[in-house]
Amino acid sequence: MTLQIPCVAGAAIAAMMDGGGTGAASTISGIADSNGNTWSQIALYTYNGGSVYAQAYYAKNATCSSSTLTLTIAFTANTDDNTIVFYVIPGASANPLDTYSGGGQDVTSNSSTMTPSYTLTPTGSNDLVLAEENWYYNTATGAAAANWLFDSGYYSGITLDGPQPVDENGGWMHYYASSTSSLSFTYNLLSSTDATGPSSGMAVAFK
Repeated sequence: MTLQIPCVAGAAIAAMMDGGGTGAASTISGIADSNGNTWSQIALYTYNGGSVYAQAYYAKNATCSSSTLTLTIAFTANTDDNTIVFYVIPGASANPLDTYSGGGQDVTSNSSTMTPSYTLTPTGSNDLVLAEENWYYNTATGAAAANWLFDSGYYSGITLDGPQPVDENGGWMHYYASSTSSLSFTYNLLSSTDATGPSSGMAVAFK
């Protein structure tokens, strides 16, 4: 897949991918860009035999020859539904990756919110924390906790259980952490009577 994103010289760029399906996991096998920046995988989490997964890559100290970067993204297969959300982070540290966590779970009880089983504890203050989660059923509509900013798109009349081209019904959000307190990640859901089922997600803190 080839696409373009904004480029800011010296920024860190994070690629937060989530998805799932019934076939082989079509995870990212590599990212290259038009300026030769080095892209490194942060982590890959799978659950339920790989039918749901979360993955993140990043590039640090981005080199830019123009205001855009052309990315070429290779996948291990083309069998599943994926969404990649890119975050361009001006002012990031020269070595921006602080810490990360993630995992999967099967939620069988109905609720108006979904909170993954993992947490994340930044090692320093003033980190930017990015979080993502995707599941079998239901649709994310917002971030439940104060000061979290919800980054997913959804629309009136969206099919509750997807899959949808609009972020595959999943949740992406970010938060500016002012301390080293442990963080959890709670997403508001469109329906309170549609258990999310198997899900996978992760969170990454950048300095």
